Amino acid sequence: MKNIFIIKNYQQPIELRQGELLDYFKYFQNYSKIPKNKFILFANYRTGSTLLTDLLNCHPDIFVDGEIFNKFIKLDFKKVIFPYLYVKSQSIKVNKKVYGFDLKMHQLTNILIQKFNHKPEDYLLRLYHNNWKIIYLYRENLFNLVISSLKAIKREQWHDLGDNSFICTSVYIDCQELIKSLNYHQKNQIIEKEIMKKIPHLKIIYENNLLHSKEHQNTANIIFDYLGLQSVSVTTKMKKVSLNSVWDDVENAQEVIDFIKQTEYSIYL
Repeated sequence: MKNIFIIKNYQQPIELRQGELLDYFKYFQNYSKIPKNKFILFANYRTGSTLLTDLLNCHPDIFVDGEIFNKFIKLDFKKVIFPYLYVKSQSIKVNKKVYGFDLKMHQLTNILIQKFNHKPEDYLLRLYHNNWKIIYLYRENLFNLVISSLKAIKREQWHDLGDNSFICTSVYIDCQELIKSLNYHQKNQIIEKEIMKKIPHLKIIYENNLLHSKEHQNTANIIFDYLGLQSVSVTTKMKKVSLNSVWDDVENAQEVIDFIKQTEYSIYL
């Protein structure tokens, strides 16, 4: 039984590596099909990247991929063999004029950078100089970002597409867990901002551009123009998880508020 467990445990990494190598092979067979117009959606978690992806994919000439590096982060080796070639290999999978993918900071540092001992901005800069455009999606209220993230983790459900069985169950927020998460995401935001100072990009702010549905079409139009495309009408099946306030489904809301008031993060309350 022990040997069976070991085989099962290594089956997924082996299949994933084989799939990656196959993607490279297909790329060399079809490299002429690489879209000339490509972009990276650089964002933290809980900033509306899935919503924005859904909106942009309404355009017939666009395909926005998901987090193409996320499958590697869950495995022991966590590394992509050829990180620059890999994104090209993904861009030819769908026959669209414009290709984009979702990239998170921890994927940039844990998968793409450590192997080569580069700075985080090196990967994005190289892609930028190879005609990849950068869309930076940012959420100004760090506290709301972290509360939203913790609630999603506890519920084990990140999005509500309107046709699933999502239930806004109340959650308990541990204050020590909260402060650790705030420190972690604040550090990432500082790094993100420093990187973006060095790379031309289009900045989309969650609170201004995505929080309210009335802004969705205008936001999409801004991005379509940035990508050199004509505007089309956009819609989404996604629904807001917290309909009114971030506190609505936090069991110990007052405890959390009192705790945060004593920290540097009180400015977000």
